[in-house]
Amino acid sequence: MNLIRKHILLTMLIVVWLALFVPSMYELVSLSLDSETHSHIVMIPFVSIYLLCLNRKKIFMQTALAQKHGFIVVCMSLVIYAAGVISVNRFALNDYLFFPTLAGIAFIIGIFIWLAGLRAFKSAAFALLFLLFMVPIPLFILDGFIKLLQACTAEMTDVVFKVIGMPVFREGLVFSLTDVSIEVAKQCSGIRSSLVLIIISVLVGYMYLNSNWRRVALVVAVIPISIFKNALRIVLLAWMGNYVDISWLTDSALHSRGGIPFMFVALLFLLPVLWLLRIGERKSDLNKSCGEAVA
Repeated sequence: MNLIRKHILLTMLIVVWLALFVPSMYELVSLSLDSETHSHIVMIPFVSIYLLCLNRKKIFMQTALAQKHGFIVVCMSLVIYAAGVISVNRFALNDYLFFPTLAGIAFIIGIFIWLAGLRAFKSAAFALLFLLFMVPIPLFILDGFIKLLQACTAEMTDVVFKVIGMPVFREGLVFSLTDVSIEVAKQCSGIRSSLVLIIISVLVGYMYLNSNWRRVALVVAVIPISIFKNALRIVLLAWMGNYVDISWLTDSALHSRGGIPFMFVALLFLLPVLWLLRIGERKSDLNKSCGEAVA
């Protein structure tokens, strides 16, 4: 395929993408701006573009058409899109957008494979698949994750209260101190910061770790760190509300907007984990080098 025909095909595919997915992408951006849980979505494309630009020489060093594979992926994306159109009246906006968002990303990947080839896709796979973080998590999965975080946060909060010796009576998710009671509600689950921390750990693992199991370990470490961070925030609010002023539990910045500062606290806990994994990786590489030298 000559360059002119390639550009014509690219233009046609882009026009099809715009016609099918722009309305859904507009709704997705609106959802991201209106919902704290989905606030990360608008940043994902910029990260993917940055990663593509960062590795552009390696990605586009050797391109070749892969029409068959690209066409199959594009067709799969259209099937997903059709499933969303059929079920548009059955789901809430969050769940409905799962289909066109996933389809739109698959369509982009299909175009890339079609025009750049499988070898280029292999080099660009992480940057392109990173776009999947744009897909809204279905509510039944999200609610289950929130309930799990609530339960685990309550257990960790109980542990922290006992460790610091603060007298407290617990009944389920409610902790009663001498003057105040505090509940580990859905808002205390830290779902927003947990999702952001998972995304950051995936990105950092890709950039600074080589082995896949260490990358997975870094992501898994986010969960207990996030739960511990939630517990610290709740205990601090309870202590301030009980012994300083009850307004700390009602209209303080720590209560309403404390998620972001404590997310940075969680990142500080995550750094030693990354450091240990990098040290282990270097030792492993050194042992392999020594073994090869002896051989």
